[in-house]
Amino acid sequence: MTEFSLRALVRQVWDELGGCDYHVLADKLLPRIEEGNRQAALDEALVAYCRQFTVGLHATLRKAPARARQDSARSWKVAGVRKSWPELRAHIFTKDGQKALGKCTFEDLIFHADLLERQARQLQSKSARVRDLAALLRAHQVARVENPPAEVLAEYFESEAA
Repeated sequence: MTEFSLRALVRQVWDELGGCDYHVLADKLLPRIEEGNRQAALDEALVAYCRQFTVGLHATLRKAPARARQDSARSWKVAGVRKSWPELRAHIFTKDGQKALGKCTFEDLIFHADLLERQARQLQSKSARVRDLAALLRAHQVARVENPPAEVLAEYFESEAA
């Protein structure tokens, strides 16, 4: 019996539907999770949700304006603008090479956003592969990547090259 993977089930349903809104995806997934796999699905979903929550929370906290001291005549807005000036000097990749953020045009920002989205898709793909490798370890009840049978590892790594 193979180990349940919410990620694999989501991928399967997503492919069957040809993509869809996440609400629709969740509605279609729920009836397909067998009773015996509900706890595993919940565990996997909670870890993913908590990761997203903490990443979002950290981003929100970084963007929140620092409280101005009560004895300061400056407003928190001025302090926030001054604090962001170093960010305007930070360089990003554009089609013309690297540029300071403050010097970027609309086209430069769109180019950089597209680049980040491609990188994000590549990272998602890599993380899915690593999770598949972890599932392979569990399925073969081994502790290290080097321990499954050679033919299993060969099949895994050959599928990555394809």
